[in-house]
Formats: sequence, structure tokens, C-alpha cells
Amino acid sequence: MSGAGSAAPKGGKAGGDKDNTVAQVAGAVIASGVVWSLYKSVRGRGGATTPAAEETTEVKPTPSKSRTNSDVSYNVVKGDTLWNISRRYGVTVDDVRDANAIPDVNYIVPGETFIIPQ
Repeated sequence: MSGAGSAAPKGGKAGGDKDNTVAQVAGAVIASGVVWSLYKSVRGRGGATTPAAEETTEVKPTPSKSRTNSDVSYNVVKGDTLWNISRRYGVTVDDVRDANAIPDVNYIVPGETFIIPQ
């Protein structure tokens, strides 16, 4: 009898073919899971398909207040929020949102220009 590792076949690999098969199957399962996740993120979870790009039309909201001479124009900078902008000018967040037809008060981008009603 040779030493403790005598259970290995002649090629020096213990179950090497089986290990390779398991690794290939596991890789296929992981790859299919990734593909499925990508598919669901593109298609959506509700099962309804999104319309093709040529069928969609973007409707931009129009400001609800007309600009007056006393209104101020403000350029958004990094770190700004509608709350701190509105406080700086003594108006409400709703005033700024309505004057600029902002759909999501939690999402503003540096570089945007807002009308601040006075």
C-alpha cells in the first residue's frame, strides 16, 4: 500500500471529470439566472410589455404660472434640494414645483434652471 492518497486514480485526479461536470452545470445555472434577471429588468415585472420606442411620445408638462417681472431664475447646483431652494427665496416647495412643472420633487439635476415665483 502506498501513502494516504492512494484512493486517487492513475491520472492523479480524484473525481476530476465529475468535478468538471458539476462546475459546467453550476455555471450554466448561474448564467441562466443572470439572463433571466436581465430579461425581467428589461421587460418589467408586471408581465406587460412596454411600447416600442417609435410608439411613445414624451409629453412635457407646462408651467402652471406665467412668469412675472419679479420672478427669479435659479440655476440648480450640486447638493440643492427644492426644500432648501424654496426656503432661500421664501416660497414653498409647491410654489417652485408648480411654477416649473416638476414631476418629482425629490429629483432635480444640477444645471437645471428654475423659475422662483415671487
